[in-house]
Amino acid sequence: MRILFKTDDGDHINLSYNGIITVNEEVGKVFTGAPDAKSVGFGQVFSNPKFSTGSEKYKHLENHLFVAGGRFLVSEKGVQVEYKISQVIA
Repeated sequence: MRILFKTDDGDHINLSYNGIITVNEEVGKVFTGAPDAKSVGFGQVFSNPKFSTGSEKYKHLENHLFVAGGRFLVSEKGVQVEYKISQVIA
């Protein structure tokens, strides 16, 4: 996945990640757009986000290791993906 976003202060950050999704019946319904699909909680979607930017203000993000857990939220607006991203500190 690759995402380019603009910060509130006008800088641009590229976010890319690889991940693992446990595909079971619940997740399968979300992916196929089944009419009885429901939101899927945390615990089945994990990733390793990486940031890149030309902004000096956010450049430090490129030098850290992050992990993330996600979930799928199903509503009348469609499907949204929400992640909780944490920095790994050793």
